[in-house]
Amino acid sequence: MYEKCYNFFVATFDYRELEPAERRRMLTQLAEVFATLKTADNIRFFLERLLTESELVMLARRLAVAELLTHGRTYEQIQRKLKVGVSTIRGVDRWLTDAAHEYHLIREHQRQEEQDAAWRKKRTPRHRSLLDHPNFPNELRGLIRGDSRMILFRLLLGDFNN
Repeated sequence: MYEKCYNFFVATFDYRELEPAERRRMLTQLAEVFATLKTADNIRFFLERLLTESELVMLARRLAVAELLTHGRTYEQIQRKLKVGVSTIRGVDRWLTDAAHEYHLIREHQRQEEQDAAWRKKRTPRHRSLLDHPNFPNELRGLIRGDSRMILFRLLLGDFNN
């Protein structure tokens, strides 16, 4: 349970000593925490405080290996670029093979988020609702937005969000 390391005793833990049900419970608990965090900034903040710098780098490098493998890079190219061992690359490759669909769903979701953000950034004022135009009468604006039966007018005027 303890190893001598530079005259210090360091606690070590072998995950294989855990019962499979306990490992699943712990993983489910971690997944639930991630699900509540919602944004990338919140997750990054959480990970930076939960993991050591070394653990963060190891995890990030595995994701970088996955990205390079999906772009057709060879083990040797990945080894040179990221300074990782063949066993790490092989493990990530095996993970991609087993969970390729899930990984590609994640990447597709990320690409879609990036495209959506770029589109929102590129929008010009002509894409906004006419109801928000400064010359549009306030009384009419309130009437149209306040009455659910005015949905057709709202759609025609481009007022999709309100």
